[in-house]
Amino acid sequence: MQSPTKADRMAYQIAISSLAKSGGECYAATQLLNLMKERGFSPDLVCYNEVLIGITKQAGSDKGRRWHELALDILQDIESQKELSNCITDQTYNSVIAACGKEGAWAAAASVARRSNSSAFCNYSTAVDSEQQSSYFSNFLGIFKKHGKGKEAWWEVATYRCGTNLKISVGIQPHRNPKQNGFSLVFYRGDEMKVGRILLAPFTNSHYSSIVGMEVNRELRGEGLSKVLIAIWLHICLYTKAAFPRAAKMNKPLVALVLSKFGFVPDDGGTRCVLIRLENDAKDHNPIFGLYSAQRKSLDGAFSHRVLRTQNIKLLGSPPNSKGVDVVIKTTFSHPYKPPDDGRNDDELQRERALLEEKINATLNLGENNDKGGGKMEYFASNEKLRRAFLSF
Repeated sequence: MQSPTKADRMAYQIAISSLAKSGGECYAATQLLNLMKERGFSPDLVCYNEVLIGITKQAGSDKGRRWHELALDILQDIESQKELSNCITDQTYNSVIAACGKEGAWAAAASVARRSNSSAFCNYSTAVDSEQQSSYFSNFLGIFKKHGKGKEAWWEVATYRCGTNLKISVGIQPHRNPKQNGFSLVFYRGDEMKVGRILLAPFTNSHYSSIVGMEVNRELRGEGLSKVLIAIWLHICLYTKAAFPRAAKMNKPLVALVLSKFGFVPDDGGTRCVLIRLENDAKDHNPIFGLYSAQRKSLDGAFSHRVLRTQNIKLLGSPPNSKGVDVVIKTTFSHPYKPPDDGRNDDELQRERALLEEKINATLNLGENNDKGGGKMEYFASNEKLRRAFLSF
């Protein structure tokens, strides 16, 4: 009778690779890895990396097992072997960092990142940002009602009503990693039709809420909703008692025009233009505007064909015959209501706040009798809790 063939190094590595890739058998792969070394065989770096990838996938899924500790033990084993330590790849470090991050072991992840290369540092930063995003959801948005799923999820923070027919739900919709990519204020009608959204800049641990852009549902354009949505954003800023509004570099003339109506002033630079209504089709409420600037070269390249089409704007080569309105684009905007400094006292700050509040109330019809068509803003949390969701501090 022929005796069974003993497993060689290749046989072990094939078996370990198969177990590591099968999900539920990853722990068995680590045990077989230890047995392989006890039998005098040395796994190569590919074998180690396959086990680490399997561990990363399992990390955080089983509260009874600390997968990241297994990953750290394997990394220590690799680094102790001179022939392997000199050829450790990004994949090795990144897998260990990811496993630590999924189980909240940030000190261990940082330690691994410090002794690796820049690519692993990036992976560590991404893991930390993901944890910060999860913290943002649980700590600041968890008190609000959630609508939708996945990327379309949003948290309802307020409702605006005007008369008996108009109701707009206002929500916060974080982008992936809000501390880096910002978030949107989204607006939905009572029938769950999306009215539009305002894009806000990433959190900067400051008291500024900075608008980046906005869009209104194409089917609802021409109804004056741009001004209403910006007024709601500004009302939230005042409600938090901590957020001061400003605008990032603005290339959309229609948004720049609405901002100017609330007292925003362009900062240095920018291009002065004349905005004029060319036609208004009452059927689809899509007005077409012309934009002219004496500095024509300043408009070259400022707008893509897509932006011109979606914004219904036509660039004019000569001054318009009829009167338009002056706007400034391609610059940032500030508002006189801003954090106090050495040159401004509290009385001036409160005066600017009152002027802004007056413009907001006029746009939203606030303070009027609601039964006779007046408007009302209703918030679902205190100003302090909304401030945390709105400014992340």
